[in-house]
Amino acid sequence: MIGDVCAECNNHKISYIDSYAKQLIQKYFIQKYRPDDTVKFEYDYTLLQKMLLKYAFNDLRAHRDDISFFDRDTIDFLLNEEDTTPKREVTILAGLAVNTSTVPDYIF
Repeated sequence: MIGDVCAECNNHKISYIDSYAKQLIQKYFIQKYRPDDTVKFEYDYTLLQKMLLKYAFNDLRAHRDDISFFDRDTIDFLLNEEDTTPKREVTILAGLAVNTSTVPDYIF
């Protein structure tokens, strides 16, 4: 835990981001897929962008790294649930993660 955000911001102003992340994870990532399954990944780009920005911001703060990218405009973007316009200077690059471990799935 970082503990440098007030309870109002953490529990109310940005909780919509956590709610979206929970929905996304439940819909797509807590599933067992068969090799022939086709998945249509539907998402809200702005909310996905906010979710990933929030995770990056938290990680940098937790590791006491440089957070200068997160200027006032970016923080306001995260705090404002009504702001549905994606940030143009942030691009999401994604790939697939495949479990290549020899450990059986039931252990996880």
